[in-house]
Parts: sequence; structure tokens; C-alpha cells
Amino acid sequence: MKKQDKKKIKEAIKLIEYKNTGLDKINSAFIEVRNLKERKEHYIADIVIRIYEEGYSERYNNCIYTKESIERILKALQ
Repeated sequence: MKKQDKKKIKEAIKLIEYKNTGLDKINSAFIEVRNLKERKEHYIADIVIRIYEEGYSERYNNCIYTKESIERILKALQ
């Protein structure tokens, strides 16, 4: 996988997480995507969400994203 593609996928995953958690309403949220792995049918990543104002930190390990969901978001970004 090209480094540029990996970066695009990470951005797409950030968007998915942001929408799913409702954190798009909170300006100080920080989302980090770690350990992105590509599998045959999907991607796996560890997601860390931090909300600074509250000192709140949450981590989602081994979140699974289908290639279709990532591709749909990447298309919408173009």
C-alpha cells in the first residue's frame, strides 16, 4: 500500500469515527488512527479519541472498516 493511500484511508477513518461518535460538535476533540492494517475484505485500525476540555480519553482497539465504507467516504471527499 502506498504511503499516500494509507494517509487517505486514515483520514477517511477519522471522518467515520467523528460522525459515529457525535464528536463533530466538540471543537477540542482529537482523533488519532494507529496501527492501520489492510486485510482482504476490510481495514483494521486502533482509534484514539481525546477531548481536551474534559480530560477525557477513549480508545477503540481493532475497529473494523469495510473497504466499501472507506471507498464511499474517499469518493465523497473528492
